[in-house]
Amino acid sequence: MAFSEKQRSEGGREGSPGAFKKTDSPALLKKQASILIVDDIPIVRRMAARVAQSAGYTDVTEIDNRDKALKLIEELTSRGKDKILCISDFDMPNNMDYNSFREEVLKRNPNVRIILITGTIVEAKDAGAVADISLAKPFAIEDLKAAIGHLLDGQGQ
Repeated sequence: MAFSEKQRSEGGREGSPGAFKKTDSPALLKKQASILIVDDIPIVRRMAARVAQSAGYTDVTEIDNRDKALKLIEELTSRGKDKILCISDFDMPNNMDYNSFREEVLKRNPNVRIILITGTIVEAKDAGAVADISLAKPFAIEDLKAAIGHLLDGQGQ
């Protein structure tokens, strides 16, 4: 069966119950997600940003401190962004520890997903650090890519 251009753009026959809208495509959902990479080490931020971009995400921001991250989360939330992922280091030079940062993130937007990356996984666990997913540094690129896909797209496991 051939589809008209309009039907192709709508994902199937007009009015068919199982038809999906073009805006529901995984590629467009990826573009709608915002990813914040919060780490004090520039090379770690850059590498994590490249991993996210290679997975198809276009709204990726590298941030070197938690205060800036909180401001950006507030801004994104006020603009109606509903898919926000924060990839954060556990141990950063700042007046705010990871657990306080996580609490502040979730106060601003309880739907933000968090990936904790740390070279001190035992210390993080001992401190009661909680995240949707935790990765020990050095982590495999594929592990980070899978974690991002799992939290934002339900894929990657």
